[in-house]
Amino acid sequence: DDALMAAVEFSERYITARRFSKSQRLTTAEARQASPSRMSLRVLVGSLALAILVGFLLYAAFGSASAPAVDSTINQGDRK
Repeated sequence: DDALMAAVEFSERYITARRFSKSQRLTTAEARQASPSRMSLRVLVGSLALAILVGFLLYAAFGSASAPAVDSTINQGDRK
């Protein structure tokens, strides 16, 4: 826990120092806060495709089956 708190404190001090430092300019990648390789987009598209596939599989397994027919007639012989 102490190591985690120290890491959080260090990162907060680093971010604050970077934010208020006027002598350094941000690079394009730092300003965008993204990588130019578009890895996030690949993960997003892959996850969405997987979720759609799972949805179709669940629908095929459970959603397309119709409910069994229910006989709603009353058998008059059993009634007394």
